[in-house]
Amino acid sequence: MRRTRVVAAAVLIVVLVGIGYVLTNDLTSSCKTANGNLLANGGFETGDLRCWQNGGLLVPTVESTTVKDGTYAARFETTSNGDALSQCTLHALECSLLNSSTISQDVSGLSLSSNSTLSIALHPVFQYPSTFQMTLDFGLSSRQNSSDVMIYYIFHGSPGQCETYSQLLVNGSRYARAFCLSAQLGEWTVITRTISTDIPPAIRLSDLSGSSLTLSLSFAGGNSTDTAYVDSVSIRL
Repeated sequence: MRRTRVVAAAVLIVVLVGIGYVLTNDLTSSCKTANGNLLANGGFETGDLRCWQNGGLLVPTVESTTVKDGTYAARFETTSNGDALSQCTLHALECSLLNSSTISQDVSGLSLSSNSTLSIALHPVFQYPSTFQMTLDFGLSSRQNSSDVMIYYIFHGSPGQCETYSQLLVNGSRYARAFCLSAQLGEWTVITRTISTDIPPAIRLSDLSGSSLTLSLSFAGGNSTDTAYVDSVSIRL
C-alpha cells in the first residue's frame, strides 16, 4: 500500500485496518435517496446514522441541539490526539495512534456531469491541530493495476499544516488531489464544490462514468473538547 493510502487511512478511518466497516442499519430496505441527492439520509433526517457505515471505535452521534436547516445533525468528536495528530499531518508519523470518528457511504453506477456538485454544511467547534476531512474515493473498474481516484477536502485549524498534510495525502499521485477549505469557527458554513473541476487533471470526467464512489467524513480531534457538526451532505447530478 502506498504511503498516500496509509496516511489517508490513518486520519480518515484510522483503526479500520483489519476491522472493516460495520453497517449501522439494514441498508437493503430503508436506504432510499430523495430530492436529487445520491446519498441516502444525507441530512440525517431519520435521527440516526441509518444508511451510513461507521468505522473505528468512535461513532458520531445524531442530535437536534446544533442544526442549520434540518431537524438533526451529526456530531463528530474524539478523545484528545494531542501531539500525535500534528506528527501525523506534518510528517506522516504516529498516525496509528490517532482516534477518529468516521462515517461513509457507497454509491455505485455513477453518471457524473460537468454540473455535478458535492455540498456539505459544516459547523466546526475546533482549533489547531484538530482536522475534519471529507474524501471522495472513486473505484474505476476500467483502470487496471492503478490506484483509485481520490479527492480530499480538508478543514484544518492551521492553513500551513493543512497544506503540508495535503501534500502527504497526494504524495505526487496523478490520481489524487487535495483541497484546503475554510469554515467559520462556531458558525454554519455551506460549501459546494463542482466535482468535474476538482478531479485530478489526469482523469477525464468520462473515466468516472459507471464508477463506484465512497464518500467519507472523518474528524480527528487534537483536543478532547473539540467537535464538528454536519447538518447535511449531498452529491447531485
